Amino acid sequence: MFHESEVENKQRDISFLRRIQTIKSCALIAPHTLFETTSRQIEVGMFSVKKRSIRYGVISVLLLMLPGPAFIPRQANAASSPAILYSFDEGQGAVANDTSGNGNNGLLVNGPTRVAGKYNGGINFDGVNDYVNAGSDATIDQLPQVTAMAWIYPRTAGEFTSGDIFNKRGGTGSGWRFDISSGNLDLGFSVDYTTDLSAGTSTSAISLNTWSHVAAVWDGTPTAANVKIYINGIEAAHNLEVNGTGTRVDDSNNDLLIGNNTGAGQTFNGVIDEVRVYNWALTQADIQADMDTPIGAPPVPGPPPDVAGQWATPFSTPILFVHTTMLHTGEVLIWGAASGGIHQWLWNPATGVFTRVTSGDNLFCSGQIVLPNGKAMSIGGHGNYHVGIKNISLFDPASRSWSAASPMNFMRWYPTGTALGDGRILVMSGNTTCRTCLADIPEIYDPNTNSWTRLTAAQYTQPTYPYMFLLPDGKVLYSGSDIAHTITRTLDIQAQSWTTLDSTIVPGGSAAMYLPGKVLKSGSNSNSSGTVPSLNSAYVFDATQAAPTWRQVGSMAEPRTYHTLTVLPDGTVLVTGGVQTTHVASTIPSLSAEIWNPQTETWTQLSSAQVKRAYHSMALLLPDGRVLVSGSGGDAARLMTNELNAEIYSPPYLFKGPRPTITDVPVAMVYGSTYSLSTPNAATIASVSLVRPGAVTHTFNNDQRYVPLSFTQNGAGGLDIQIPANSNIIPPGYYMLFIVDQNGVPSIASFVNINTPPDTQPPTDPTNLAAMVSTNTVALTWTDSTDNVAVTGYDVFRSTTPGFTPLPADRITQVTSPSYTDAGLGIGTYYYRVIARDA
Repeated sequence: MFHESEVENKQRDISFLRRIQTIKSCALIAPHTLFETTSRQIEVGMFSVKKRSIRYGVISVLLLMLPGPAFIPRQANAASSPAILYSFDEGQGAVANDTSGNGNNGLLVNGPTRVAGKYNGGINFDGVNDYVNAGSDATIDQLPQVTAMAWIYPRTAGEFTSGDIFNKRGGTGSGWRFDISSGNLDLGFSVDYTTDLSAGTSTSAISLNTWSHVAAVWDGTPTAANVKIYINGIEAAHNLEVNGTGTRVDDSNNDLLIGNNTGAGQTFNGVIDEVRVYNWALTQADIQADMDTPIGAPPVPGPPPDVAGQWATPFSTPILFVHTTMLHTGEVLIWGAASGGIHQWLWNPATGVFTRVTSGDNLFCSGQIVLPNGKAMSIGGHGNYHVGIKNISLFDPASRSWSAASPMNFMRWYPTGTALGDGRILVMSGNTTCRTCLADIPEIYDPNTNSWTRLTAAQYTQPTYPYMFLLPDGKVLYSGSDIAHTITRTLDIQAQSWTTLDSTIVPGGSAAMYLPGKVLKSGSNSNSSGTVPSLNSAYVFDATQAAPTWRQVGSMAEPRTYHTLTVLPDGTVLVTGGVQTTHVASTIPSLSAEIWNPQTETWTQLSSAQVKRAYHSMALLLPDGRVLVSGSGGDAARLMTNELNAEIYSPPYLFKGPRPTITDVPVAMVYGSTYSLSTPNAATIASVSLVRPGAVTHTFNNDQRYVPLSFTQNGAGGLDIQIPANSNIIPPGYYMLFIVDQNGVPSIASFVNINTPPDTQPPTDPTNLAAMVSTNTVALTWTDSTDNVAVTGYDVFRSTTPGFTPLPADRITQVTSPSYTDAGLGIGTYYYRVIARDA
């Protein structure tokens, strides 16, 4: 739901509905249904409302015609129903019975014959002059949206140059048609405007002398790119697109024909079966369900939800979900693409409420991560396409407010942020001022001092949004990017050096650390300029081995590019979304969810989503174990539909029995300690895990990691859980703590914060500071400090004033070892001080 004061288009909708309620002679008696005694056309703002009395009485339909390019699937309701359903199973006679309930029975004209169809009976058309006439009626005239589908068995492309499967044009060019066109076995759909809308597939899309299911879906707009043509349930790419212009021509006086175009001689040659016409735009999932279900037969049930999971109905969103971050308050922070990056929102999964929390900066194409204190950090952002900014924006979930942090040293667009074991944030890559201009010097943000340190010795050019993972030994793994597959290396932050672990290059359009030090990649990298088939391959990399290499594991059921991997509370990995070719505008979606099991290293295909999720899509684990899936669109060339909607997927584990519950657990925890967790289900708990809340964009979750915890039953009706001592396994910050029972069912997560214990003892002073002077260079060395917890580094200060008091402006670097070389100095006298920093 939306706050009315916050969403302009919702205000317009509400105003529109209020105005509709003031129309005389109308009374609202059901959703989208009007009781009226007249027929007229009413124009209200941007909407056209048409009400016509239908032949069965005085109930008529309220149709909202939305202008613009957005493809808007609608769900069936009392006013949105099949217009025609022909099974052609009568066996004899000249009438095809319409089982939709609208009474649009078809008349067999000029002797089409009854033959075996795809399911039971079908109608054979001779390619000369026969057809089925469905007539003209308010339920099939001037439809606001159209879905037309059938099983076809063509023997040729039809009489003359084409064979009409559906025709509402009457031979006069005033309606719509769906045909095999141009003699090249391609499918075409057109709607008559002043200048006609046309969309067609590539040649040889249809095979002769075999059954194919074909469907055309039109959303009621004059934009050809929004016409969807499906062959055997898969969307076919367009080879022709001509937008309609001017006024749509009224087809109310034309009969709907099956298999012919009266007056044009474009007769279908072959068999047609299972004819369906709807007055709304069906989704691909709807089409696939109809394709496999004969008319009149009960729907074939799919696997139960405890096997395949379950998708909830899509819901509307006020913005395209491009960047999403899970906060420890249970809300999700969101911002969108291009100008949508200026507007940030909070979404509450429990209430469905969206609340605007604008920062003022354009955060589109930034990196994102959560700091140890729970604040969300946006890294860089949008100066223009491939032009970054230096800004750092911090969002405080408690106050719901933004603040600026110290800016970076370099502009960055498409950077990656990685949480380190000491609570600092490593930032890598990103465009600076152009597509090929890359920020190749890493830098580290210290939230305690609000300061940045450049790792100049670790200079290395990477593609944007690199996959970076903190390893148990404190090094950082670089394992490719969604736009490029590269060699695999590690960065030693203290030494500021890179080491190649595996020179073998393997693809991967998304990546996830499924266990500490172990990474999974799958599918294809994106390709914005070319189109090749996506891959379904998957690979794992175990960086904890002495000589790690990428190893191929079981393949996904569907090939994917622009998909997202999400770690789940039970240790499995979910893949959602993606398309089956690598181009940003690919029209062939991979709709099914799949789960990868790290024990068997194989995938299980699950139920399918309703909406294609491609470039700029995302998936995010929620605290209740469900997964939020949204986005797709927002490309600079505007080749894609902006999907302003979201779906929630419930994995199979949520249908395997009642949830275990956590009744009490400490919120604050420290490394290497044991804590009591209260639960009435202690005897049935099979695993306990920490999952870091996600921060996901562009197919990669910068922040997610899964960490299993050791535990024992404590005899007091609860569990004792052990927090690892190694902060490189669990970087400081908030985590979702799950318990999972023996049936695999997870609890609702409790948010806990894991950090080092308060350190009240300062480190000892560095001693024996010495300087070696050479041309324009001073090499400093000193003796290491000690601390009761740890010494994390040293601040080096320089001044030209003796006995100076160190100020932030005097600091020239931060280092982790007891030496530093200050180069590029002019002639003069310099004074240095070194201060140790503790944990």
